[in-house]
Amino acid sequence: MPLVSINPATGIEIKVYPKHSKSEVQLILDQSIVAQKIWKETDISFRQSCLENMTCTLRDRSKELAVLMSQEMGKPLTQSLGEIEKCASLCE
Repeated sequence: MPLVSINPATGIEIKVYPKHSKSEVQLILDQSIVAQKIWKETDISFRQSCLENMTCTLRDRSKELAVLMSQEMGKPLTQSLGEIEKCASLCE
């Protein structure tokens, strides 16, 4: 059975996501452990560059992401925009 994202204000389906099997979840977790070990050995300037890119992406897509957050959680758009800005500022 897939996971369905539904707008709580309207009851309208936003998107359907497939569920992962236990083995798929375990593979993803195993890959994340390997990726973290590689990440911690990566040069700090590269990691800073990645965070700067994340900041730009969050700000560039803030309206799109805020609309999605508001649809999925039923929160006011201004709160969603504020949350995205908070996340972007933490990446700086």
